[in-house]
Amino acid sequence: MSRLCMLSVMAILLNACVSAPSYQHVHCFASTEQASTIGQEIYYAGFNQQVANRLGMPTDATIVGLGLSWNGFDPSQYCDVGAPLIVIYEPKTTKHDPEQVMFWSRVILTEMLKQGGYSTI
Repeated sequence: MSRLCMLSVMAILLNACVSAPSYQHVHCFASTEQASTIGQEIYYAGFNQQVANRLGMPTDATIVGLGLSWNGFDPSQYCDVGAPLIVIYEPKTTKHDPEQVMFWSRVILTEMLKQGGYSTI
């Protein structure tokens, strides 16, 4: 394959990666440290598995591309005050309906925050 053809293919693939859909919802906390602590606790308590379970998957299954983020961005883009805990879903396949994943991730996160006694701002 010629060098020009190879570069064209790489540009198309890169463009496809960049334009992949991303879905998110946000809960705001008093500080980045609090969002980080709560995010880690919820993640390790089985957040992803619980969302997967609500979608009818086995209890030990996870949803590839579903995660929590609390750092590495400007918090003022998400919260008037405090710092965000963001649920992000970047589907790697079309196996799961993004609207259902985001619906259940919001429900599960809200339930887990209540169970842990965490309050958002």
